[in-house]
Amino acid sequence: MTDPPSVRQFSDREVALILKTAAELQQRDAPTARGLSLAELEQVAADVGMDPALIRRAVQELEVRGGASRHNRFLGGPTEIVVERIASGEVDSASFEDLLAELRAVSGELGTESTVGRLFGWRVRRALGAR
Repeated sequence: MTDPPSVRQFSDREVALILKTAAELQQRDAPTARGLSLAELEQVAADVGMDPALIRRAVQELEVRGGASRHNRFLGGPTEIVVERIASGEVDSASFEDLLAELRAVSGELGTESTVGRLFGWRVRRALGAR
């Protein structure tokens, strides 16, 4: 028998999916919602046990990317191509800066790094046709 919803513990992945779905439902059902300030977002994070500093980092990353959507209505589609490379393995914290320096040296780009838990991300924006 499953636990009633008020007793059940949700995994971090389930929490993320539930919150994402709830936000999508709110947007669909009440598209004129006023939104939240940074302070309000940080309070929500604190209320659910998340470090508010992560909210500030997420806002910075969103601003670097230029918003949540890359869809251009005039062109009828996205205006960027995303290329991802996934490398298995682990990099200890002492080697993290060396890895970052190597990525920047090889690409010739400064890029933006991010870490979430044990995951490392590095992002570069290039104009189409740039090498």
